[in-house]
Amino acid sequence: MLPLWADQLSIFLGPDRLLVGHRPRGLRPAPMTTTTVPVSGSSEGSAGWESAAAALESHLKANPQWRGASLRIILSNHFVRYVLVPWSNDLSNEKEHLVLARRHFAVTHGPVAKNWAIRMSLDRPGESHVASALDESLMTRVALAAAASHLKLMSVEPLLMASFNRWQQ
Repeated sequence: MLPLWADQLSIFLGPDRLLVGHRPRGLRPAPMTTTTVPVSGSSEGSAGWESAAAALESHLKANPQWRGASLRIILSNHFVRYVLVPWSNDLSNEKEHLVLARRHFAVTHGPVAKNWAIRMSLDRPGESHVASALDESLMTRVALAAAASHLKLMSVEPLLMASFNRWQQ
């Protein structure tokens, strides 16, 4: 748990812009401020995430006053792939379900999927579930950018999942 005085950052990482929400914390927290940061250039080989990651790194370095803040990253669906994975009673644990999801990504997207970080929720046993995947290098870049700026990376979520979770509440 973060102390009351820790700032909170929520950053949407898109192919053409970052949307940065900053909420200072304290006994009398100030309202959230928002900033739009343009992303210049595009990286064809990585679905555009390299330019967005560079903009994130640059923006975090330019704001050392955020040191110690919690950081939530929401990824544009441009950077994420999804598959619907059917439930299988033959699988006994989450690791086996991840193997099945990886197989579905490989069948759908080919060999490029072997370098993807895959996540899914098995909240409802017996039902199909959505698996999401993104380039493992993007996850690494985001984590390194947070660490270099002394931020506590709380979550990295695809926009689809963040929206669904918010709607569920």
